[in-house]
Amino acid sequence: NEMMPPARLIFSCAHELGHYMLGHPIDSLSRMRDRNDPKFLDLYRICEVEANFFAAELLMPEPIIVELFKRGCKITEEFLIKHFEVSREAAKKRIELLRKAYDWNNFNRYPDSYNYDDIIVEKYKKLIDSIAPQKFKYGYSFEQDLELEKQRETWV
Repeated sequence: NEMMPPARLIFSCAHELGHYMLGHPIDSLSRMRDRNDPKFLDLYRICEVEANFFAAELLMPEPIIVELFKRGCKITEEFLIKHFEVSREAAKKRIELLRKAYDWNNFNRYPDSYNYDDIIVEKYKKLIDSIAPQKFKYGYSFEQDLELEKQRETWV
């Protein structure tokens, strides 16, 4: 649709790809939606949620967002819109979902969800560095230590 904003169009394409990749009965989804049978409506809703999740993960991968958070980025709707070129609605829903999976204050996460995150982060290192460059390379930064020392002095 030419009237659709580019971010919305991209999400819609990713959503439809999700239906295909997840093996949803694409040809009968609209018929499911139009029936009044609750069983079909439930199946339709499940397919839509799965396709939306697929699109969100494809366009805003969780391991990349987590790495950016670890590097000090504040993950907001505006941040996701700017760096991942998604719509406000997609950014809002992504943040809502991440809040369910994380305690951002203590940065706890379900332990079995760490699988392969480091591989994904390494693969997208250039993108991540372009958004939030690492302040130090080898685990120690004199500048960062000095900054932390100044903060500690204000505590006294």
